Amino acid sequence: MNFGGRVPESLRRRARFFAVAHDVDLQDVIAQALAEYLARHETPQQEHEMPQRERSE
Repeated sequence: MNFGGRVPESLRRRARFFAVAHDVDLQDVIAQALAEYLARHETPQQEHEMPQRERSE
């Protein structure tokens, strides 16, 4: 998984420790966390829609 974004070092460290402690890949921890976050915060209609970005021209 190649995913751009900045994550605080303390959060990266916690995720790495979790992955090692549970014998899973870090990318699996991140993917599962993102999936759970989106499932909690999306409405059913948002699930398959991409938000439109406003363009400043």
